[in-house]
Amino acid sequence: MRLSIPWILGVSYRKRYCAVKFFLGIGAPVLLAVIWGAFGSPKAKIKLSWPLHLFLELIVFGIPALHYMQQGNLS
Repeated sequence: MRLSIPWILGVSYRKRYCAVKFFLGIGAPVLLAVIWGAFGSPKAKIKLSWPLHLFLELIVFGIPALHYMQQGNLS
């Protein structure tokens, strides 16, 4: 599942204009990975309280799921 999240985010932005396509296709998964590594992973240097960690998980796993549903790949 962790490997599919950057792929879903990268693929979902391929129909945009060139500069936007590049930034969102490459930048969004990288930014998401950096945020997850810094705050959400079990070995994160900065520990969040459980409500903030839950919110981060909803964003990290919810945004790719919404993009995947928008593409019509999820029934």
